[in-house]
Amino acid sequence: QMLDKLHSDLYSDAKHFIYLDTDTVLVRDLTREQLFDDAGQPYLCYRSVAKCGEDCEMWMQEHVKPMLGEGEMLDHEFMCLGEAFPRYLYAHLRSTVEEWKGTEWQKFTSTARAGGASPWAEPYNVGGFTEFNTMGALMWRDFHERAHW
Repeated sequence: QMLDKLHSDLYSDAKHFIYLDTDTVLVRDLTREQLFDDAGQPYLCYRSVAKCGEDCEMWMQEHVKPMLGEGEMLDHEFMCLGEAFPRYLYAHLRSTVEEWKGTEWQKFTSTARAGGASPWAEPYNVGGFTEFNTMGALMWRDFHERAHW
């Protein structure tokens, strides 16, 4: 499921992608005005890792940092309901993660997309990946002016 999200642009020609997991309950209609500002930029949210606590620190340091490297974006956590991620993010995201995780990650994703991979395991079973925090962090770092924060 997470890997599919990182390849959303290959499954659809949509300009933006929104994810609703099977345990999501919408208590009202989801509207364009909730997702985009008047200029058409997506609303993306964040919160301070320092205020969020140990879980956020772990997600950003043990999961996002090995995917994207160091940066000020690790001071924030980006998991929120109802975010619309832009199409241009996805190819950039995949190449950035491959750059940091290397050949093993590239082989894993290729095999998984062909239907034959085992679950991804980090060396020494430390870390993992979190798609929403990684997408938000990369938007913050590389496309900050193209979102409404």
